[in-house]
Amino acid sequence: MFANVKLSNGEPGKAGATAAFVEDGVGDLLLAWENEAHLLIKEKGADKFEIVAPSISIAAERPISVAASGESGARDAAAAYIDYLYTHQAQDISASHFYRPGDPLTKAKYAARFQTTGLFTIDEVFGGWRKAEQKHFAKGGLFDQIRSN
Repeated sequence: MFANVKLSNGEPGKAGATAAFVEDGVGDLLLAWENEAHLLIKEKGADKFEIVAPSISIAAERPISVAASGESGARDAAAAYIDYLYTHQAQDISASHFYRPGDPLTKAKYAARFQTTGLFTIDEVFGGWRKAEQKHFAKGGLFDQIRSN
């Protein structure tokens, strides 16, 4: 697969691989984040592209942290926002923008939108990010080995 990968053409004003695939017709397959694929369908039409979801994938959850701030109340506001992100209301907003929800009620509401995919975490399968990065992405790691072949 990697021997046939076409990377973005790097033209100014282009958004990279997605633009090359969609606008320039480069390639037969675009590997993209799920929400980006859904947005592409919404923008260009369901007759233009097909989303094919894997049967199993990594649960790609973005980390969230609250930094100490000298501003009065900023930390409390940030913590409250983080708490809100996991409410049914916030999950519903996220799902309406094609982000896979974690909340069971929201999952049920948007079940037709998202193909069934078994999700696992980096910790469960690879022993955490540090081990996975060292084995797969460090200099000389598996990714380098695959690309050199």
